[in-house]
Amino acid sequence: MIAEGQVARVVSVAVVAQVVMIVTVVVVITVATVDMDEMIVAMGVALVVETAAVIGRDNRGK
Repeated sequence: MIAEGQVARVVSVAVVAQVVMIVTVVVVITVATVDMDEMIVAMGVALVVETAAVIGRDNRGK
């Protein structure tokens, strides 16, 4: 059985991941209006953040 503390931790991690994703999207959209080169950098950052989130989800299941 899953302990309540573990559920709370998973939920808080999911919330943080969603906030990071939203902030990243806002940054990418903002930068896209400024300069295409900077947009490429922001997209790279977004890719790294999403990859880290997926790896984190995979590791929690083990």
